[in-house]
Amino acid sequence: MKSKALKSFFLFAILVFIGLVSHASPAKAMRFCQFEDPKMIVKLGKRPTKYIKGHSARHLTSMQGHTAGTILGLADSGMGLEIRTQFEIAEQDGRYCVGIKAMKVLWLALPTVYLASDYKKGSCEYTAVLAHEQIHIRRNNQFISEYAPRFKKEVGKISKQMRTQIGPIGENQIQAAQTELENQMYERLINQFFDRYIPELNRRQSKVDSPEEYAKVFAKCKNWGF
Repeated sequence: MKSKALKSFFLFAILVFIGLVSHASPAKAMRFCQFEDPKMIVKLGKRPTKYIKGHSARHLTSMQGHTAGTILGLADSGMGLEIRTQFEIAEQDGRYCVGIKAMKVLWLALPTVYLASDYKKGSCEYTAVLAHEQIHIRRNNQFISEYAPRFKKEVGKISKQMRTQIGPIGENQIQAAQTELENQMYERLINQFFDRYIPELNRRQSKVDSPEEYAKVFAKCKNWGF
């Protein structure tokens, strides 16, 4: 909308948490440099929505950068991809093999809502902006629930395609091998899942910020201050 208007903001940001769980002592393997197939665990998670109310509409607008209107609320529907891996290490004659024993992949919803401090909590305007931003959060949660089966299927597919062990290598290469093995899942999920399906999420979110939806929000209250 032109002039001053309610402007919602949907931000997709994947935050990556990678945890390496290694064993310092060598593990027993079927044969040197041959491990059993790793166990894959896929989970969904959601952090309670965080509400930030200490910024003015002017500040929220500056956070967004160039915009055609004044931002009264922002919905940051962040996501996290957490990967935790347990490794096996086999040693023979001073050479080592590193294998993935188990991998847990967690898709997290990390929602944050920013509400302009211009409006007192409980006021008509505050409530109207909050309701609008919560629509964005619900859309995000619905998307995760809908695409969870595809996410789990993609993790399974990647686990069959990627390398699950490296070696023989020197002892000083073990850490790098663990990082290389684990990063495969992260990189392929970004390329094969998130890059493919996030545009659909953005399309759904953009409908919430249509001129028609903004008009409905403004029609609910009279003291917007502009």
